Amino acid sequence: MAVKQRRVVIITMMVFGLILMGVGLFFLDLGLEDADKAASVVGAITGIAGLGLSTASFLLARPGAGSAAQRVDNVESGATIDVVDGVAGNARLGDHPPVVTTQPGERPATPSHPQGEQSVTNTKATGAIRIVRGVDGDLDINS
Repeated sequence: MAVKQRRVVIITMMVFGLILMGVGLFFLDLGLEDADKAASVVGAITGIAGLGLSTASFLLARPGAGSAAQRVDNVESGATIDVVDGVAGNARLGDHPPVVTTQPGERPATPSHPQGEQSVTNTKATGAIRIVRGVDGDLDINS
């Protein structure tokens, strides 16, 4: 988990902890009978909100629904790492320079998959660095 994400998680946990403490003190002040009634209402609202949020996160997490990013981060490799995207034909990778050939009439002029970010950061490799995605033909990798 990245440092920024970790901070967000910690701050979120602290905020929800304070909210829970406040609600607990509020219920303690109400008394048992009224606190039971208020807790039922809060529970129903929380359940409905949770169902809505889980449905939304499920729909947003579907493959292809989010960004189509490819990333290689913080990797130390003793071999080759490949990064290739959006080939509307055949591709050949290996010790020789990369070559892309199209097959006229057989494949669309543009790739059928979504375009997106590709990145390689903080990565060490003894060979080439490659990420492969979206080859609408044959991919030949020679080492």
